[in-house]
Amino acid sequence: MIYALFEHLNKEFEIIKILPQKPTARCPFSAIVAVDGEKKLVVIANTDIQKFYLKRSIEKQREFYDDFSPYFQFNFPDTFGDLNDFSYAIYPYLENVKWCQDKRPLEIIKKTYTQHAKRYVVNAELIEKIEQDFLSSWPLQFHKEIQTLPLYQKYFSELSKKKTLLVYKEHCDYTVNNVLDDGEKLWLMDFEFSKTFQPIGHDKHDFIRTLKKRTLFISPLTKLKEKLMDEINDLVDKNV
Repeated sequence: MIYALFEHLNKEFEIIKILPQKPTARCPFSAIVAVDGEKKLVVIANTDIQKFYLKRSIEKQREFYDDFSPYFQFNFPDTFGDLNDFSYAIYPYLENVKWCQDKRPLEIIKKTYTQHAKRYVVNAELIEKIEQDFLSSWPLQFHKEIQTLPLYQKYFSELSKKKTLLVYKEHCDYTVNNVLDDGEKLWLMDFEFSKTFQPIGHDKHDFIRTLKKRTLFISPLTKLKEKLMDEINDLVDKNV
């Protein structure tokens, strides 16, 4: 596939390293290559689920740019598209970066909450909007099965009991390994699970959790949401 891709692009390339492929339904083939003297990250999605997440990640990256670009750099693909039976994206390869393991990303998420989160009175219309945004993180063919999960029903039942909710964008994988530090700037990566209309709090908890710092308080709803998403991902990963 990678040879067919670069033949299609009429580019000579050299494979530097084929990266390990995680055993999840969404994880595509990826490799570091050299093209015209520059290193690139090539991502190739073969299955429908992989294609869904590759395209979704690019789409959500664009949606996050306006609010988060004052604080983060974004690694947009140089090119992406479809070829034969696979989808692809080619990104600049980021070298000499490391995981951010300090509290700067926590300060950033607090600032964005303060600047952009809006408080809504809870009603059926609001819950429906949050629910549809939540479901959009997974391919359509799984939605009916997801909605039958007891944890799903419990989460949205508990959410509907709130009087008001602060709502904003949610990266949903806001962890130390997805905030990269090049020594000068921070880079925000991996947007495949990102959402644009969710109750705030999950990203803050996610980053603290991966910093391995204990939090004094984690909202029961945030805990419930985390368990629910893990269960849904297990459901989807049966399709590996």
